[in-house]
Amino acid sequence: MDAFDFIDDEPKKGLLSSRGGIWRIGTLYFIVGTICLALFFVYTFVDPYNSFNPWPPPTPTEEGPVGTPTQPPTDIVPSSLPSPTITETQELPTFTTEPTPGGPTATTDPFPSITPFLTEEVTPTESLSGLPHFKADGPFYNEHQDGCNGMYVAGIVWDIYGNPLTHYIVRVNGTLDGVPLNIEDATSGSAPQYDPSGWEVKISDTPIASSGTVYIELYSLESEDPISDMLVFVTYDGCSMNLILINFIQDQ
Repeated sequence: MDAFDFIDDEPKKGLLSSRGGIWRIGTLYFIVGTICLALFFVYTFVDPYNSFNPWPPPTPTEEGPVGTPTQPPTDIVPSSLPSPTITETQELPTFTTEPTPGGPTATTDPFPSITPFLTEEVTPTESLSGLPHFKADGPFYNEHQDGCNGMYVAGIVWDIYGNPLTHYIVRVNGTLDGVPLNIEDATSGSAPQYDPSGWEVKISDTPIASSGTVYIELYSLESEDPISDMLVFVTYDGCSMNLILINFIQDQ
């Protein structure tokens, strides 16, 4: 034997006896198991009803239609309906104002005093047309200073504070005893015996009784539309009530 040769008396360790070999085998088993598990999930996803799936979904059952639709009958004849009965349109009753039994009592004052609607200081408002609006107060009945030689309508025009207003147009219209009235308009301020804003118009030569056929409205020089509501009033044939007082008071 050569002097440089030596004998290795220690036996070689096998693959399983070394620590590194055990880890290599474990890693190999883990990789193979992971691949098998992945293949199992893919196969189960593709075919969930395979024999390897421990939790297969319920088998669907085929259900037929709930009911068979039927063809509606085509030989049904609609029953004849009665024709509607058309009645003639009835005319609306004509508005009339019945006089108070016994007639009204004449006022002791030839021109009744009027309290303004507002006593506190406010700014008057205007209507949609830009003009003030007035409310007719009355009628009041009395005997005219000239006696029984006619029938008159008179009054005043005040603003919201009770101040007289002039140059407003008062228009009386309607019929008396079936005859249409043809009267010139009156202007506030033309009859100062009543008030600085007083006005007066003669509507007949003698007192004539009427019920709901005469009405009055107030106009402005700036507009053709009335600036007050229409007031329908009653007239009497007595000389003690041949002066009809109607006053226009601004309310907005």
